[in-house]
Amino acid sequence: METESADSAKVLASIVLNQVPEDRRPDAYQAITSRLESSSAWPPDFAAAHLVAQLAQNDPEGGCSFNALCTFVKKIVESIPDSGDFPDMVSFREVAAFCYRYPQIMEKTISDINLDIERNVLGLEPPVGFAGHDEDDHAGLTLTSKYLALLRVFLLINPDCASRSSLSHLSSLFKLVRAPYKKVAYAARDVLYAWFDGNLESQPVKELNEMIWQHIVELITTMEAPLYQDIAFGIWLKWVDLRAWFCLAPAVISNDLYWTFLQSGLKDGSSERRKQCLYILMNTLPHIRESVRTEHFIYDIGERATLQILWAKYCTLFETIALERALNQIEDALPELHGLIESSLLIHGTWITTLLTVGLQPSMPDNIKKLLVSFLMSLRSSKELLFLEYFQDIVSGKLYFAVCKQ
Repeated sequence: METESADSAKVLASIVLNQVPEDRRPDAYQAITSRLESSSAWPPDFAAAHLVAQLAQNDPEGGCSFNALCTFVKKIVESIPDSGDFPDMVSFREVAAFCYRYPQIMEKTISDINLDIERNVLGLEPPVGFAGHDEDDHAGLTLTSKYLALLRVFLLINPDCASRSSLSHLSSLFKLVRAPYKKVAYAARDVLYAWFDGNLESQPVKELNEMIWQHIVELITTMEAPLYQDIAFGIWLKWVDLRAWFCLAPAVISNDLYWTFLQSGLKDGSSERRKQCLYILMNTLPHIRESVRTEHFIYDIGERATLQILWAKYCTLFETIALERALNQIEDALPELHGLIESSLLIHGTWITTLLTVGLQPSMPDNIKKLLVSFLMSLRSSKELLFLEYFQDIVSGKLYFAVCKQ
């Protein structure tokens, strides 16, 4: 439909140019532009907008027409009806398709969106632990969520838009993710997701990766509500999934929070969060380019080949114990767990304790907890006994005795 309107407008513009004397064209342009300005915002008159846009290309003083078109776009965005928690995406695709056909209008619209984002970031810092309002009860923020929806569509239909986003604009988007309004937070998240799928070749890799990580840290550490935790891990997953572009700078990889966040998600998260953490872990390890040693993670780059095998076994074990919870499969996997404990000099012991802690949680089936306790009591080698000593807070705790009494 949009293409047909544009083609028809091109023919009409040609007729106007051919039949209206040159000295009377400014009046014709003004009359057609006035019709657009007086048209209702909804449903939008794209046919008139296309005609004005076609004529503006032949108007050496087309500032009036250009401003009218930009006002037309803004008026449509403001009037697009909401459908539940999210705006009507079909309508946004129509607006984006119109703007995309006329680069000058698209650039101005994107610029206006960025200005709106920068303006609304101010004063949006919610208190720690804030859960997010269900409704956006501020008209300016409702418009912001609509602008974000349009920006997302721009990125989807033209991935090169991602290369033109400045670090400042991206930082503002990350700040909007922390907005105390769910609709705005979700809309900003969706724009970031679309941006990750765009053309990132011209972006400064090191600075951008460090900025993304810093915003993930801020989301996880300062925003305790599940809404923001889910957004943070979702962004993290999208980030590491950019395998040709994802870069672990030393400042990121040596930050112990990178590893403690993953351990916390594996130990205390939902099944979905645990799957996310396993995915992030396995897609992070191939990007390590130098040895790492933190309080909760060690990686000897000289043992890369061995570590690839050990970490793959770890993730398979975690899935078997924490996610699949099949007793027979866990019994078959116990020799692999022996092997991981024997390799505790290569894989930090906190990862194995995380695995066993999950296996001994109250929510686990009793037969699996008894099996794991029996496994721990069977450890005999010097390395295994050292591990038991390391694990003593859990083994000697109330949970252990509760399992043994069953």
